Amino acid sequence: MSQTVVFFRGLNASNPSQPGLWETNGTGSGTFQLTSIVSPSNLVAFDDEALFEGENTGGVFGLWATNGTPSGTVQLTPITGAATSFRPSDLTVFGAEVLFNGTNTGGHASLWKTGGTAATTAEITGIAGPAASAGLDPSDLTVVNGKVLFNGNDSRSNTAGHAVSGLWETDGTGAGTIELVPGAGGASDPLGLNPSDITAFGADALFSATNASGVVGLWEWNSATPTIATEVSGSVSGANTSGLGLQPGNLADLNGVALFSGFDSTGHSSLFEFNLTTGTGSEVAGITGAAADFDPRFLTVFGSEVLFNGTDSTGAQGLWETNGITTHEILAGLGNTGGLDPSNFEVFDGQVLFSGKDASGNSQLWETDGKVGGTTQQVTGINNVSLSGLAPFDLTTATVNPPPTGSLLWQNNTSGQGSIWELSENILVGGGPVSPNPGLTWHAVGTADFFGGGSTDILWQNSTTGQASIWKMNGSTLIGGGPVSANPGPSWKAIGTGDFNDDGRSDILWQNTNTGQASVWEMNGNSITGGGPVSPNPGTAWKAIGTGDFNHDGDSDILWQNRSSGQVSIWEMDGNTLIGGGPVSPNPGTAWKAIGTGDFTHDGFSDDILFQNSSTGQVSIWEMEGNRLIGGGPVSANPGTSWHAIGTDGGGSDILFQNTSGQATVWDMSGTTIAGGGPVSPNPGPSWRAVGLT
Repeated sequence: MSQTVVFFRGLNASNPSQPGLWETNGTGSGTFQLTSIVSPSNLVAFDDEALFEGENTGGVFGLWATNGTPSGTVQLTPITGAATSFRPSDLTVFGAEVLFNGTNTGGHASLWKTGGTAATTAEITGIAGPAASAGLDPSDLTVVNGKVLFNGNDSRSNTAGHAVSGLWETDGTGAGTIELVPGAGGASDPLGLNPSDITAFGADALFSATNASGVVGLWEWNSATPTIATEVSGSVSGANTSGLGLQPGNLADLNGVALFSGFDSTGHSSLFEFNLTTGTGSEVAGITGAAADFDPRFLTVFGSEVLFNGTDSTGAQGLWETNGITTHEILAGLGNTGGLDPSNFEVFDGQVLFSGKDASGNSQLWETDGKVGGTTQQVTGINNVSLSGLAPFDLTTATVNPPPTGSLLWQNNTSGQGSIWELSENILVGGGPVSPNPGLTWHAVGTADFFGGGSTDILWQNSTTGQASIWKMNGSTLIGGGPVSANPGPSWKAIGTGDFNDDGRSDILWQNTNTGQASVWEMNGNSITGGGPVSPNPGTAWKAIGTGDFNHDGDSDILWQNRSSGQVSIWEMDGNTLIGGGPVSPNPGTAWKAIGTGDFTHDGFSDDILFQNSSTGQVSIWEMEGNRLIGGGPVSANPGTSWHAIGTDGGGSDILFQNTSGQATVWDMSGTTIAGGGPVSPNPGPSWRAVGLT
């Protein structure tokens, strides 16, 4: 199931000096750090994923891809011909490929292409040219009229011996990569044409470039005469055409009219427009509330208007909008120095997300409907944000299709309705309500594979009669199963599931609430095939917490905790027969509640124990070998008392939490270290109880 999200670079509280890759759906609960990949940038959406430049643990910058999950965020390697520090930039989608600037093994910045894998990533060689011997160094790649225009270095050199840049085009092949318009490269034109901010307007393009006098102005390129580019600064009334020059930037196409920033004849930074049809333009003057140096930046088309950062008469850098005729400030700021200072605009789901400063002057994630008097507000409720601000950068919308890797079972406390959310890591990718609704008398115990073959089925127990029932599921669709015979009665409580006879199908662990007696039902689907009471009876002081394989024999064992003392004990089992184990030392005490088990160390040998402190909310992991504690400790950070650990992913290493607000979150663990995960969006609300994770 595909979903559309926004990726960006941001700062977390755990390691605020190293920006990581974040993801958002536009809500606080749906905004989280996806991975700690350092300094992601140059993000681009491509083929159900996003590509970007990122730094690996060795400090080397390479080409990465993400499908919106931590495990699906990978570096594309090895890439033939790429330098160790590849430094991909200016990633631009062109048909079925992405073109970009990358460094080859010779240390030269050249033109590359990729299909989204290491095997399909290659340098474009055999360029017709004439490219500079030290590298083409392409930048400002822009799709125009079925080709990609860009700034590239040619084989000429200026008076200082440096490469001169001109306007190039490519069709993605070496033979089809040629220079269209060179610059003079003389003493007054040291860098050549040096086109930048190339922006498509139908089959034509506008860009900023340097003329033979060394003045930067507005230029037009027409696909009908591809080897000619014409400066049109003289057709823009109010423009500075000498000295500073117009220096146009931030070009935006509003229904065929270009809006851009530039210097006017008085040397002030102002807002301009240019009509390609008439070939004329002018300064947008007389804007109420604008500073003399308006300095419009980050111009972004949103429907029938353009949003941008502009300086008002108080000196605040605020959020502005214009439709090309009228221009207004939407929000100046929150009393902080410098104003809102919006940047990194990204249109998403009928809103515009952007980076803006809060009342403390910290850069945070904001959203706006782009209307004066409308809604412009900070996106709040984001966890794990750096104290100095989230600092969102390079916001990029992408549609991803992460594969399901697990599921989260919910039950509604008001109606009894069940629902299964199919997850990829902590990302909702499918599922929905389970039909029929069993009603309030049926209590969802958990999920397990009772029928074999890898299905995720639901175990229910009737709170009035004690009757158990197993629903065989295909995703969130009921396809079989039914009541389990016989009915144990209301004094028996289904504690959980495990494979006690190592046959690949889940069994049921019971405990009698009156006597403390445990019993194991060995199952084949919803039919009892064996098992029975577990001897000895531990008594009512001991509570069965759940199951896990602590001695690595393939049979599930039982984890107990004493209600009075807090002592935990492990019973190693063979079916319903106790064969070993015993108390675990030391005694954690009554404040620490055993929640469940999982292989947090990924050693494949012994399950470990998850605890949560009922007073502080702190969680801790005890790494086990049989019933012997061999490592582990507290998990940082402390989620707090409003977050309740529900359990783990069926013996795995993910922890499921639920907040008193109803919000669920998943921590992907590596030992006692949080390696990934985050909030599961949306928040279903407090009427829904998170039952378990598989």
